[in-house]
Amino acid sequence: MSTTVLAAINVQGIRILHSIFIGMGNLGTVINLFIFLREKMRKQICSLFFIAYLITNFGRINFYTLLPTLNIGFGIDIFGKYPGFCPYRRYIGDVLLIIPNYLLVCASLDRMLFTSSNANTRSRMNRRLALFLIGGNILFWSLFNIYLFFFSQIQVLNGISTICSVKPGVGYTFYTFHSLIDVETIPILLMTGFGIQTIRHIKQMRVRSNLNFNKRDRNFITILSIQVVAFIILRLPNPIYYLYEVITSSTIKSSNRVAIENFVFFIVSLLGHAEGAAFPWINLMTSGSRTELKQAINYIIQKIHPRATGNTTTATNVETEGQNIQRTNNNINAIAPI
Repeated sequence: MSTTVLAAINVQGIRILHSIFIGMGNLGTVINLFIFLREKMRKQICSLFFIAYLITNFGRINFYTLLPTLNIGFGIDIFGKYPGFCPYRRYIGDVLLIIPNYLLVCASLDRMLFTSSNANTRSRMNRRLALFLIGGNILFWSLFNIYLFFFSQIQVLNGISTICSVKPGVGYTFYTFHSLIDVETIPILLMTGFGIQTIRHIKQMRVRSNLNFNKRDRNFITILSIQVVAFIILRLPNPIYYLYEVITSSTIKSSNRVAIENFVFFIVSLLGHAEGAAFPWINLMTSGSRTELKQAINYIIQKIHPRATGNTTTATNVETEGQNIQRTNNNINAIAPI
């Protein structure tokens, strides 16, 4: 397969698949925010992490995924027209890429503590600590990635479009190790560890016949379990690719090998974009989330058309009252001959 064909597949894949990811991700995020922003849901500590994840993931979809789609997929040369925008795209895009990962880690930590049989352990995660973790996560990674302002450059891709990349040298080496360790490997290891410990806690509670979670808590555990598995499957190729890139960084490569590596990177990054778009829809896979969605829709309808709801309730009451009167009359008629 020639380098031209690989480049064409890359462009068409970004144009079509990224567009699908953006549409599905935005729609799914809006639907999930309707669910988690309800007052009953906001009282749950785990909901705070999900809300923060959805908001930052919404930014990732519309910034980290949208710009390459317009630039490479549709040939809109944003960085060629506005070169000063490159450092901001590199910085904001990478911040929005890493923050949702650690918010998912925080949610996994919350479920691990919540399922503990020790009351003191369960009480460690409270609303104040959750807000601190969310704010600290956003602040830390926002400050950590400031170096990208100084190591960003505009690079011509396939002689057609331009992308905003990291300059070769010390900055690129640091960026590669940061992507390998901080962005991908550590979140995967932490989620795996917290998930295994959560399973152990649940098994211990079952043995002691002390498994008394309500439906909403069970739904959170189910959602998070599916999310963590999906995250690991879709994001695991990323650290493998970055590790390969570090090992072969000093190797002289032919144009064909570079084209193949670019195509492999396209597949790997495609899985990462798919993970961000799939998160909201994975939530809706559980019956508990669908029930919460129905309740949220009914609540909105009641707010918009309170009279219709009132009329429906009144009609139901009248019908019920009529049925009771009819039963009473039938009983009287049955007793009368006696």
